[in-house]
Amino acid sequence: VPAGTYKQVGRQCVAAFLGGKSAASIVAQLGWPDVVRSIGDVDGEGGWGSSEAEQFDPAVFLALTAAVIRLDGWMSRGAALSTEGRATVDHVLTLLTPPFMDPRGDWARDRARCQPNAEDIERGAAALAWAVALTGASDYERNLSLVARQAGVKREHAGILASAVSAYMRALGREVERKRLAEANAANPSAHVGEIKQRLNLELTVQRVASIETDYGALNIISMRDAANNLFVWKTGAENPKPGDALKVRGTVKKHDEYRGEKQTILTRCEVVDEFP
Repeated sequence: VPAGTYKQVGRQCVAAFLGGKSAASIVAQLGWPDVVRSIGDVDGEGGWGSSEAEQFDPAVFLALTAAVIRLDGWMSRGAALSTEGRATVDHVLTLLTPPFMDPRGDWARDRARCQPNAEDIERGAAALAWAVALTGASDYERNLSLVARQAGVKREHAGILASAVSAYMRALGREVERKRLAEANAANPSAHVGEIKQRLNLELTVQRVASIETDYGALNIISMRDAANNLFVWKTGAENPKPGDALKVRGTVKKHDEYRGEKQTILTRCEVVDEFP
């Protein structure tokens, strides 16, 4: 039958028309190249076409993820979608899945470029151990920990496991900053400043901003410190600075408080000014 043409065959003549082969066997034969490309096993013991090929060793996966982040930076799937870039997890999955053909050697060159070094391997292992040990403080941590504990990561779970490297580095950075602040506070503890209802002119640096939703909109709890390391807290919906911002603040002392053993001065009726009067 010429390609692109159709023939209507009676039910009694199908066997003769197909040369004695069943329709199912012919369809299976036509799909054989796709089966070969999957490079898996039927039962995990050497056959072809199993989902085993779609599972990756978490340690190998995260070491390669760490290498890609080191070379190209981290990109989530959401960011990749909005910027038309390539998500880190999809890059890693491509590197872990050799193509059926690589005529120009593009895959081989990129795989060699992204070969994990000793630091990448160590970072990936640390991220995996951190993820396994998560206690599930959030849905994200709970899901990440469950995936990290599996012997093999499935393709559909690869996105959340890939995020473990960046999440671990952020957690490490927060811990380093926490220790630095604890040491600074121990050497130069915060003290209460001013008198209740006293109006103060303060030059402060924003340390942290926490936002909560209220019936009247977002309320920002701004923690700030002065040059003497004294801690000030201002609750407002009018300002939303970033950590590290330097502010000139005119405010009234509402009360003197203590949080986790550290003295803090609570401010109210504050305004951010360019210059003090």
